[in-house]
Amino acid sequence: MNERMRKWNEKMAQKQAADRAEREAEEAFTAKVKALGATEPEPVATVERVRAATDPQIRYLKRLGVELEVGMTIRRASELIDGAKNEYLESIGGHYTGTTDAGMLY
Repeated sequence: MNERMRKWNEKMAQKQAADRAEREAEEAFTAKVKALGATEPEPVATVERVRAATDPQIRYLKRLGVELEVGMTIRRASELIDGAKNEYLESIGGHYTGTTDAGMLY
């Protein structure tokens, strides 16, 4: 085996050992937390929480006359659409622009 291959094998073995140690430490910590009675946390981010609102959602919100928010996610757009359609938009922090795409006043 040449020198390059030997060094590469050593590096890979070290990386695998480090990964295994990290995994074992995480498992030990999780076991301790569970022993104390804690439950599994909910995932920090789901697809709906991080993906930007879709173009059809944005067009529909404009048609409904809802003020668009910077960085709006799929979930938030859905909440605003439901709020506007069911007349509770203001209670979820949404606002009307006062006009729809057609220029009609509310």
